[in-house]
Amino acid sequence: AYILIGVQEVKEGKSIVIGTTEHLEEANLQQFVNSKTNKPINFSYEVFVSDQKQVDVIQIPVQERPFFLLHDFGKLSKDKVYIRRGSSTDTADPDEIAKMGAAIFETKQTPNLSFQFGEKSSRTIMGSKLVLMSEVLLLPEKSEIPTIGRDLASIAEMINSSYYREFADYLFYTSLFRPIGFVVFNNGETVARNVKVQFSQPKLDQFFISDSSGYPHKPQYSGIALPAVRGIKSVFDKTGVDVEDRDDKWEVSVEVGSIQPGAQAWSDVFYIGESTPYDLNLMATVYADNLPRPFQVNLEISIVPKKRSVSLDELIEAANASNEE
Repeated sequence: AYILIGVQEVKEGKSIVIGTTEHLEEANLQQFVNSKTNKPINFSYEVFVSDQKQVDVIQIPVQERPFFLLHDFGKLSKDKVYIRRGSSTDTADPDEIAKMGAAIFETKQTPNLSFQFGEKSSRTIMGSKLVLMSEVLLLPEKSEIPTIGRDLASIAEMINSSYYREFADYLFYTSLFRPIGFVVFNNGETVARNVKVQFSQPKLDQFFISDSSGYPHKPQYSGIALPAVRGIKSVFDKTGVDVEDRDDKWEVSVEVGSIQPGAQAWSDVFYIGESTPYDLNLMATVYADNLPRPFQVNLEISIVPKKRSVSLDELIEAANASNEE
């Protein structure tokens, strides 16, 4: 729950932000409240700016009840448990106090999850806002990129005649795509079972989302080559991320697995590519088998592409160097 100081309540209407210039000292407020109650109340205090006016916000998270005063204070009596009924305050009866105890037990049996962007390999937590720096390669036209002649020797060695053109595709998409992953935290007291994150994104021109199965394979100069072009999903590729290409949108499902209390879990990566500057707002939904209901988190991604020209000679040189690796 929240207590707002500096806001005028309007019955059955939109409240008015008045603002306040005098602010409380959180340490004094904590000491004042917790010196009067039967046990400490967990709350926080901060100043929030709305409509260019400062509002004091006291945030009170869900916690173990009941609370009661040790001594009478103002209109409130000691040893009484108060409860809200709609917009009024009343004294809780024994049945309601018993239900508070049951709610404590239920809360302890429910995982408390939160998540952010995270990079699995380096274990880097990246917050809920992400800036992706991608590179858009300006490559020669396909018709300008040479093929490799099909003589008897090249046929016998199984030379890939389209190697340079496939390498151009590979180079373009691997420069454009940037990896993204999640880290999920279990802040509760019970195991979060089979955690999953899902979101969808409408399709846009030159915007791509792919899991690892759609990420391009490096083309081979000779031998039996895997497809270099993205978008071919293998039935043998069982990653924790699945990207479905629907008619009008991309649907992304990220399997995180079970998370122990106080632990964190890192997802596999998926890839995003966009050839023009774009601000992406994702409304991601988090599920777990023992979560009473899914919850949503808003994530922001700013894609900042930079263009770079690649000449035919540079492309051929890069392709030959890749073949020699």
